[in-house]
Amino acid sequence: MADIAIAQLSEWKGVRGKIAFSEPMSTYTSLKVGGPADLYFAPVDAEDLAEILTLCQKRGIEWLPFGGGCNLLVTGKGIRGAVIHLKHLILSGASGGVLDALRQWELFPGEEIRLRLSAALALPRLLNLALERGWGGVEFLAGIPGTVGGAVAMNAGTRLGEFGDVVESVEILAVEGRFIHLPAEDLFFSYRHCELPAGSAVISAEISLYAHPDPREMRAKTAEYMQYRRESQPLSKPNCGSVFKNPPGYKAGALIEECGLKGQRIGDAQISDLHGNFIVNLGEAKSEDVLALIELAKGVVCRELKIELEEEVRIVGEK
Repeated sequence: MADIAIAQLSEWKGVRGKIAFSEPMSTYTSLKVGGPADLYFAPVDAEDLAEILTLCQKRGIEWLPFGGGCNLLVTGKGIRGAVIHLKHLILSGASGGVLDALRQWELFPGEEIRLRLSAALALPRLLNLALERGWGGVEFLAGIPGTVGGAVAMNAGTRLGEFGDVVESVEILAVEGRFIHLPAEDLFFSYRHCELPAGSAVISAEISLYAHPDPREMRAKTAEYMQYRRESQPLSKPNCGSVFKNPPGYKAGALIEECGLKGQRIGDAQISDLHGNFIVNLGEAKSEDVLALIELAKGVVCRELKIELEEEVRIVGEK
């Protein structure tokens, strides 16, 4: 596929963002593993993305959108077709609000705290913005990496809250190239899930926050929770976040620990000895090592505790 794309490079001349061939996905995933993607695009805005999708459809090339790569596990054989990296997507077509210098968030005028966020906006930046301005509603983001687009797609959250709690609507680019606004109720947010149309990409999201009555207390509690996350999760090592969803009534990490799997290692991939629901890369881990640990944990927990674990991490690529 990549050879065909290279031969037709002139077709991509209208794309303003980065284009690369046989691009190693390990560069873009937080776990630092993954084989190459045949084609790699990094559009600069929604119009650039629309151009890319039009060309992919014309060539019959399948495509996969991704943001921060924080909940993504790419197989060692890589991805056939195109990946579209939305991490640098900027907002376009201001809606009357005040855009920030990098055009990644927009505050609408009025008494209500309503923001339009680029899918590329980093969640830590969103949290810091809210803390600086005394806006409540996203404190649960403390310690969560990734971008707004990913947070929408997987309804990112913690025990303190979920992204779907603050979303009012999203703008998507549908697979046929149409821009569509969807209200939150049409997305059917549930635990680590959002019903986006197949093949679509999140462009932006509108969220609603509130003026916190005690911003100082909000900042103190958020800092306290962030410290707890640092002490209880291996945030200093490459990882993909929570590997498994929590089964109803249980904590996946506790189940894995109960089975004595914390610290279990295959190659340079390890089930964290700090938190059982994290797999870390100790340096030279391969996708196959991580996948083997996932299957090991699922098998042991099912056999010993009669509980089935379901992956939260998104596994993509050629098997």
